[in-house]
Amino acid sequence: MIETMTLDQLTVLVAVADTGSFSAAGRALRRAQSGVSYAVGQLEESLGVALFDRSTRTPGLTEAGRAVLAEARGVLERVARLRGRAQALAGGVEPEVTLAVDPMLPLAALTTVATAFRARWPGVTLRVYTEALGGVAARVLDGTARLGVSAGFGVSGGALAVEPLAQVRLRPVAAAGAALAEAVVGGVVADAEFADAVQIVLTDPSEATRGTSVNVLSRCTWRVADLATKRALIVAGLGWGTLPEHLAAEDLDAGRLVEVTPASWGGVLRLVPLSSITRVEAPPGPAGAWLRDELHIACALAVPAT
Repeated sequence: MIETMTLDQLTVLVAVADTGSFSAAGRALRRAQSGVSYAVGQLEESLGVALFDRSTRTPGLTEAGRAVLAEARGVLERVARLRGRAQALAGGVEPEVTLAVDPMLPLAALTTVATAFRARWPGVTLRVYTEALGGVAARVLDGTARLGVSAGFGVSGGALAVEPLAQVRLRPVAAAGAALAEAVVGGVVADAEFADAVQIVLTDPSEATRGTSVNVLSRCTWRVADLATKRALIVAGLGWGTLPEHLAAEDLDAGRLVEVTPASWGGVLRLVPLSSITRVEAPPGPAGAWLRDELHIACALAVPAT
């Protein structure tokens, strides 16, 4: 007769387990002890198992009771999430927020905001896509993502609302011991040294910026789709390339990487401007707008001022 089981009975079971006795559960739930005992008895009858050992003065959970208690907690947690989602929907909050981010966005900022998002909007699903170069704008424009953090590639025309977030410094680096690292003189490397060196370049599959090359100096390039792979190849000594400062800092400090600034840069920092982007005709709902605002705060904290 498991179909006669109720959420109230599960709530009572959890209350008895948490408070340690039927009487304490009654006080916590503001009901008579007899009502608590009756609810537990009805649950036991529905499940066909004894949940408490009543042979002692203070009833303790049986082995079956401990197993059922774990399931009961799970059921009540899911019901709470369902209620929260229903309340959010009734208040106009979107059930899901889709976010596309450029890999230049510091992960520290993303994880900080995602943690806060889960606490603030427990009933809203967060879906995150990582896209290089023009991929973020493409995701937002085709509606796959409602909100994006873009490095500016593929962002044009009046279809997108753009708000500056931060500027990320790029560091040109090579593995310690690599030919380019050995060619550093006075803090820079002569441009001719780069011609025959393999350069690891971030590529982009989107139509908006397909084939786009940024800061490419070498004749031979290896193209990768993500910064983690790019960093790993550079650290392994397989080529050189630019990495965002927050990603290169640890390897530079540890001596695994060496900065190899081209002389032609003239000491001018290469910066990547990050912006939040949304479609003008389809702005984010309350949860998405909150996420966008928190990203602005997090990026200001995670990215040092230039």
